[in-house]
Amino acid sequence: MKNNKNDRSELIFNSALLMVICICSFILAIRHEPWVDEAQTWLMARDLSFTGLFDKAKYEGHPVLWVYMIKVFHSLGAGYFVQNVLSLIISNAGLAILLFKSGLNKVLKCIIAFSPMMIFWYPVVARNYCLVVLFLFLTAYFYKDRYTKPIRYNVAIFFLFNSHVLLSVFCSCLLFLEIIDIVMAVKNKSRDVKRECIGLVIGILGGVVLVMQMLGALEQSSVFAYTQKSNFYSPYELFMDGILRSTMYLSASNDEMSYVLLTPLICIILLLTILFLTKHKRQLFIFLLGAGFNIYVLNYIYANSEQKTHISILIAIFCLWTMNYDEKNEIKLKDVNCKTAVAFLIGMMLIVTYPGHYSKKIFRDLTGYFSQSKVTAEFI
Repeated sequence: MKNNKNDRSELIFNSALLMVICICSFILAIRHEPWVDEAQTWLMARDLSFTGLFDKAKYEGHPVLWVYMIKVFHSLGAGYFVQNVLSLIISNAGLAILLFKSGLNKVLKCIIAFSPMMIFWYPVVARNYCLVVLFLFLTAYFYKDRYTKPIRYNVAIFFLFNSHVLLSVFCSCLLFLEIIDIVMAVKNKSRDVKRECIGLVIGILGGVVLVMQMLGALEQSSVFAYTQKSNFYSPYELFMDGILRSTMYLSASNDEMSYVLLTPLICIILLLTILFLTKHKRQLFIFLLGAGFNIYVLNYIYANSEQKTHISILIAIFCLWTMNYDEKNEIKLKDVNCKTAVAFLIGMMLIVTYPGHYSKKIFRDLTGYFSQSKVTAEFI
C-alpha cells in the first residue's frame, strides 16, 4: 500500500514537473528569433537532395540525421517553424525518459529540468542537440537490459552516434565495453551472445555512417581557436578559460561570475576521484574518455557553443544513471552515499550555469532580438 502511494506521488511529481518545463520551453520558443544556424539548416533541407545533404555534412561538421528529419517534413508541406516544433517535442521526450525512468532523486531532477540546457538550449534553439538529449537518455534507459535486449540498446547507440560528432568517443566507449562483455561471455560460456553480436554490428554501423559523413570535416569546418589564442595567453590562462568555456560556456574574464570559476574543474576532478575510489570502472572509463574528448575538442579544435558544452554534463548524468547496476548488470549497488555525492556534483555543475545563462542569454532572447534581423528587415 505504501509503495503504491509512493509510486503515485512520484508519478504526479514527474508529470507536474514535465508539464511546467513543456509550458516554459513553449513560451520561450514562440518568443525565440531563429538563429542563422537554424535558418541555414532549413535552407539546406529545402534546397538539397538527400544525397546532397549527406555530402554537405563534412562542411557543416554535423551528422545529417537532424536535417533529414526536417527534409521529410518539408517534403510533406510543413513550414519553417516545424523544426522548432520538432526540437520541442524531441527534447522534452528525452526529459520525460529521464524523469520517469532514471530513478534519480527529486532535487536533482528539478535542477536538471530547470537548467538552461533543458529549458532553452536544447528544446528552443532548433538544432540537432535535441537528438542528443533523446538518444543519450534512451541509451541510459536501455543500458540495464543491454544483455537481454541488445538490439534496442544498439539502435539507440546508432542514432546517438549520428546526433552529434562530439559523442563519437562516448559511443565508442559503450561499444568497446560491449565487445569485452561478449568476449568474456564466450570465454566463460555464460550465455548465448548471438543477439548481442547482431546488436553490436548495428552499433558499429552507426559509427561507420558517422565516419562516412565526417571524412574531411576537420579541414573544412574546424576552428583552431587555441592556435589563435596561444600568442596572447599563458598556458594556465588558456587551460582555465578552456575548462570554463567547455563546461559552462563562461569566460574567465567575466568578473561578475568569479565565484564560480573553479566550480566545474573541481566538480570534474571530484567526480573522477569518486568513480575511481568506488571502483565504478565502467563509469570512470566512459566519463574520462567521453567527457574528456568533448572538453579537448572544444578547447583546441571545434567551435564552442552553449549546447556543446553541456554534453559533458549529460555524460555525467548517464554515468550516475547507470551506476545503479554493477558489472553483472542486474544487481543494484548499495553505495547510496557515492551516488548522492555524484548527484551533488552534477547539480553544482548545472546550478553555476543558471546566473549567466538566464540573466544574459535566455532573458535577452525572451525580450529582444539576438541577431537584429527583424529590426533590419523592417528598416529596409
